[in-house]
Amino acid sequence: MLVLFFLYQDGKKVERFILDNLPFSKQLEEQVGRKLTAAVQTVIRGNLIISILQGTAIYILLWIAGISSPFLYASLAAFFSIIPVVGTSAVWLPIGLYILFLENNPMMAIFFMGSGLFFYVVLENFVKPRMLDKKLQAHPLLIFLSLIGGIKEFGIMGLVVGPVTVTLVVILWDFWKLYRRELILNKGHR
Repeated sequence: MLVLFFLYQDGKKVERFILDNLPFSKQLEEQVGRKLTAAVQTVIRGNLIISILQGTAIYILLWIAGISSPFLYASLAAFFSIIPVVGTSAVWLPIGLYILFLENNPMMAIFFMGSGLFFYVVLENFVKPRMLDKKLQAHPLLIFLSLIGGIKEFGIMGLVVGPVTVTLVVILWDFWKLYRRELILNKGHR
């Protein structure tokens, strides 16, 4: 948290220091900056889309189950879907237990909770990595591992920090290869 505070406070200075000390041309540095900005926007947009899909899935389940105020609960589910591990279970689990114990409908409760878990797992573990890999140009497994590692190390911020860090490494690696190629072409040797 302390590091994030200082990066936020002195982010432009840190960025300038890093860019001034990279061995890339100004043009390559600008490309790195553009790609990194696009990566951050992609991760945030991807998380927002997954959150909306989670809320929509829960809305449909609530409607099928006949629960009143489905939009309110679906909105809460969309919000909670951003929180690692807890996710939409903060909504579908209590409602499923309500259906089981207060409405005395075990079949609907099993269907509701099973479907809620299914949608959460599929959207978080399969759809999100695939959606991000197309935009971030990294393998889905790498994106999945970056999400897990980011969450483990940074909590909720890891949803953005993990994929962006991996993307930065991939971008820098690509630019390092371009830089090496420029050196070889300009000097005529390895």
